[in-house]
Amino acid sequence: MKQQGWISPVFAPLMMLGLITSYVLATIPPALAQNSQNESLTQSNRAFEQGLTAYQNGQMLEAIQHWQNALTLYEIPLKRAQILGNLAIAYYETGQYINALEVNQEALDIFDDLDMEEAVGQVQSNLANVYVNLGDYNSAIAAYQTSLSAAQLSGDRVAEGIITGNLGYIYAIQGEQLIALEKYEHSLAIAREMNDLEGESHRLLNIGLAYHALENIPYAISYYQMSLEIAQDLNHRSLQAKALGNLGMAIADNDQYDNAILHYEQSLTIAKTLHDPNLTAMILNNLGYTFLAANRLDEAEEKLREAISNLDSLRTQLNDTYNVSIFDTQIYTYNLLAQILVAQNKPEAALEISEAGRARAIAKLLTNRFQSTDIELAGSASEHVDNSLPPTINEIRQLAQERNVTLIEYSLVPEEAFRQQGRQRGRISEIHIWVVKPTGEVKFNQVKLSPDEPSLQDLVSNSRRAMGVSDGRGGLVLENDLPQNQLKTLHRLLIEPIAEWLPTNPASPVVIIPQERLFLVPFAALQNEAGEYLIEQHTLLTAPSIRTLSLTHAMRQNQRISVSQQNLTEKEALVIGNPVMPNIWVSQEEPSKQLPTLPKAVNEAETIAGIFGTEPLIGHEATETFVKERIQTAQIVHLATHGLLEYGQPRTYGIQNIPGAVALAPSQDDDGLLTANEIQAFELSAELVVLSACDTGLGTITGDGIIGLSRSLIAAGAPSVVVSLWSVPDAPTADLMIKFYEELELGKDKAQALRQAMLQIMEEYPDEPQNWAAFTLIGEAN
Repeated sequence: MKQQGWISPVFAPLMMLGLITSYVLATIPPALAQNSQNESLTQSNRAFEQGLTAYQNGQMLEAIQHWQNALTLYEIPLKRAQILGNLAIAYYETGQYINALEVNQEALDIFDDLDMEEAVGQVQSNLANVYVNLGDYNSAIAAYQTSLSAAQLSGDRVAEGIITGNLGYIYAIQGEQLIALEKYEHSLAIAREMNDLEGESHRLLNIGLAYHALENIPYAISYYQMSLEIAQDLNHRSLQAKALGNLGMAIADNDQYDNAILHYEQSLTIAKTLHDPNLTAMILNNLGYTFLAANRLDEAEEKLREAISNLDSLRTQLNDTYNVSIFDTQIYTYNLLAQILVAQNKPEAALEISEAGRARAIAKLLTNRFQSTDIELAGSASEHVDNSLPPTINEIRQLAQERNVTLIEYSLVPEEAFRQQGRQRGRISEIHIWVVKPTGEVKFNQVKLSPDEPSLQDLVSNSRRAMGVSDGRGGLVLENDLPQNQLKTLHRLLIEPIAEWLPTNPASPVVIIPQERLFLVPFAALQNEAGEYLIEQHTLLTAPSIRTLSLTHAMRQNQRISVSQQNLTEKEALVIGNPVMPNIWVSQEEPSKQLPTLPKAVNEAETIAGIFGTEPLIGHEATETFVKERIQTAQIVHLATHGLLEYGQPRTYGIQNIPGAVALAPSQDDDGLLTANEIQAFELSAELVVLSACDTGLGTITGDGIIGLSRSLIAAGAPSVVVSLWSVPDAPTADLMIKFYEELELGKDKAQALRQAMLQIMEEYPDEPQNWAAFTLIGEAN
């Protein structure tokens, strides 16, 4: 049984190369061999063997061609499954992940029908490897566990060792290095017991990786060298490339940059012959980092740009879910290049890369929507052949000028010394801030954070806790033991460094483009030293990226062409208030329970519906079934109900969807939970959707922004979405929403109307921003 496979755990900002093992199904069953004699060694068997030979020589593209040919010539299910399993591995190793998923699943179905449990386990393990490369770790763990059970039941020690090592890798990318080491050592012992030299080389490399993560560089080098020696004896090109790359990184950690670069270049030469874009990108990333450490900035930039080109090629065929998850495994390369460009005093080029490193999947979704509905993109966005591509600096300037807005983009830089694998980030050491003025002028500042002060992550969390954030609408509990100057500290770090470049007219729109934890910051409530809130000085909007902002603008422009310019009160509105609440799962171990009612939401919905001259849907009338019918044609959608932040997370609810749901009345046809997953499939006509509910602006924070209700609404075609950043209090929220629509009726745009509503509620609660600062407008102001 041949072993092969690799995946790259991510460091911030440095990446290491790790290994995962795959099965190659290399044996021709005896019955098939006998058939081949009768047919004088059929073309299919020759193509199959040619594929194995090409694979073993590291010629992945040739292996794919041979196995594809073999597949077209053979009808026997068992042989087809064998070919499909191997073809999936070749797809995996050349970065064709969707093909790998589909072909693995086809092989799995055949082996399952034939009751071949051992083969099912092997394919499950290979399928898990693809999930890991896509960043879908929950699916990977489930597939590995299924595979491990099959191996243990059949007494297959080799398979047990392989899967144990792969599970160790999952622990490693989650930062559990000591547990990973335990798994790797067990797997190594099995490989030596079975005299499996290739498996031994894999395990040695991963053990070195774990020690490297623990900053034990001498041990790491020792294990890398042992792995390399075996790989060279076996003439295993892929293993050699990875071992050389890891050695280069460890040598660079000892400040021996020239020697490290030599190792990287040897590794890169091999990787390019293997046509493995993932491996090539990781080596280029680490090579670029080493050039940066050696202060060879031009060479560092060149290598990082080449790495990004390889990473981009991996996302061409992925669906939205995997575009999001794989991008989270790649984002550090974009961040590293931005750091290099800042070090070269190229802030505008760094802004382009900052944009390239965020919200790419949502931009792809919106671009596909435009293409499917023949929407002609307006403004600068229309100049791109692919509107999901990040904007150039000239497009960014043009957007600010055409829209007459000020753009603020934030980027967080982790400490270089941080050695944690996976998506977790280390302490933030710097904040990069770009301001694009309505004139098109670009300003830049970088804020260095003191290691002696609370981390930015803690500061953001504590600012929310000090205001009081709870589950449900109301019942806020202030944590009075926390310092009360959190909002002023955030203002000092995030606003003061750029304050001189912000507009002096409070009505001028300012679009904030956060990153990571900054999505949770209540920017409206940030206070300067004089105690003034930011919303008193500026009209605020948010967006996951500048490209997304240009696309939501195009969506709104198209609506203006296709929809008559009615006054607000002439627009078709769908208004929901306090529906009969559905039952939700608390967890898989507990019975479901009904959500509590929201009495104040009734008055809120009735008053807002009155503005539009329509009847609100209250109680039993507000069924999910009816809302699904109406929501796709309404121009204004207002939902005053419960928002469920985590609903849809598999670990909690036993289902897997985009997390987030809106509570509506259940009926015979629906459970009353309008999920983010369902919303994203809609084709909305609404120019504005307001979710007057708890936590509707939250979700899973990724490189694509927040994955949840707000993103689903934008992806479904809503150019303007108002959502909340915490569990909002019932009565003040109802008042704020009524005032928001009253301001809209007076002719203000959406951002100005939300600001005026906040200012009016602020008069009643001047020291309690939790009562008025939760809501944010994402997307279009007009």
